[in-house]
Amino acid sequence: MRKGKNSTAERVDLGRHIVADPLICHGQPTFKGTRIMVWQVLDDVAEGRSWDFICNVRWEGRIPLAAVAEAIKLAERAWLEQHARPARRTARRGRRVGCRLNLLDENFPGDQALLLREWRIR
Repeated sequence: MRKGKNSTAERVDLGRHIVADPLICHGQPTFKGTRIMVWQVLDDVAEGRSWDFICNVRWEGRIPLAAVAEAIKLAERAWLEQHARPARRTARRGRRVGCRLNLLDENFPGDQALLLREWRIR
């Protein structure tokens, strides 16, 4: 972790491939060693581009496939923190209704079709 010249904010490693550094892209999450912002790759995924295309063609091999997977997991965790509810009990004893997330479902409301809540009984 390091501090900027005139800043008290520090670099934050968000994962193995992702970092938020106030000195790079105003602190937005980027892939380590690049100025490629995570939202740009998530936007590519949301538009249906293959991960292989995103890594090797769009970004010319500057980010590995594992970095795309990490970005999606990070987005999933952020979405869950904002929207997930604790499991609820149904009328039947001992059975719970849970929440499962699917990626890239076109029915998800909003601009970024990344996650859809799908209810099922466990």
